[in-house]
Amino acid sequence: MRNRIVNNVLIAVGALFSCLTFLPSFLPSLAAWISVKPIFAQILAFPVPVSLGALATISLISIWRIGNCYSSQTPPRNENRNSGKITATLISLLYLPACAVLLFAPNWPLPAPTPPVEQETPATLTSAATVSPGASSNSGNTIKSIRVLSWNTQSQAKDEDMKILLAKYRPDVIFLPETSSYEKNGITSLTSLSEDGKKIMRDYTIFSEGGSDNGFGEIAATTVAVHKRLGQYQRGQKVETTFWSVHLVPAPNNPLKDPTGEALPELLSVHTAPPVPGLMGKWNKDLNTVIGVVEESKNHLIAGGDFNATLRHGVFNQRKLARDVQQEVGGSEPAGTWPSTFWEYAASPIDHILINRNLQAQNFQIVKVGSSDHRAIFSEIRLPSR
Repeated sequence: MRNRIVNNVLIAVGALFSCLTFLPSFLPSLAAWISVKPIFAQILAFPVPVSLGALATISLISIWRIGNCYSSQTPPRNENRNSGKITATLISLLYLPACAVLLFAPNWPLPAPTPPVEQETPATLTSAATVSPGASSNSGNTIKSIRVLSWNTQSQAKDEDMKILLAKYRPDVIFLPETSSYEKNGITSLTSLSEDGKKIMRDYTIFSEGGSDNGFGEIAATTVAVHKRLGQYQRGQKVETTFWSVHLVPAPNNPLKDPTGEALPELLSVHTAPPVPGLMGKWNKDLNTVIGVVEESKNHLIAGGDFNATLRHGVFNQRKLARDVQQEVGGSEPAGTWPSTFWEYAASPIDHILINRNLQAQNFQIVKVGSSDHRAIFSEIRLPSR
């Protein structure tokens, strides 16, 4: 009787586990709906640890059963032996394929919007050792590429952290969730930097939104820093998310253009609510809001920040135009950003850089820096040339 109950529970959980893994390919709307429900959302946030846990549980139960068989005084009857083989096969078919996908290709079989045909050089997933600032390909009033860094600093960006990032990656745009700023003597800098450190950001124009206790604890502002080599940007539309987002557009008098003569991309710095009790509805609404902005924009747009969601969550399952840089360049390989204390392979990939239309990602990298609970992410985005 006890074995039968265990078998039924394993089969039921295994069926659900397989559905969560493979539904996006067959019923994306249903998969999106399930993925934002309590428990399921949390399971999907950590595909690698969950898969390892499932395999460990199945292995322990199997060992326990084998031990029971050897310790039993009465050998099992043939019908029981056959029934056990059928049950074991069914459980294996339910768990093993799903675990293999989540362990080795967690972004498969998720929908991936098709990138533009134009591709002058192959995009690559790069490591810390191979990324190099290189020489800028921008010249005159033409901007050919934009270097993008996104980091939820948890209000802990220190002088040395920013010096390292600026020297190594020379970002044109820095998305900074949970990072407040201040203005003093006409200079805007990050609150977490020292008085001397404010000079580090002197070449950037900084925009912040929010930063207060909005009923969910003290949360720092969402910030975006734009290097002055991209010309003047200004605030665009109001994008309402629980922990604030900042939308910027090129100023009308910005003389800089992409190689086709179009204005430079719009920018969206994102911080959504997390999928925790009491905030699940707000989290799902935030995801729909920010993905909607990227999908519906008639202009080129780069969005980055802390989405508190993997590509298996909610509207991420149903993207048509918003392309995830990590998915596009890195494919299905597992690599996450939160928490930063986890092995990168097992961490949750909840920080993203999204692009639309004819923008193209040249590379992608996850960067461990500072003492924040998030890793940073970096990508160079090539603007359309025709």
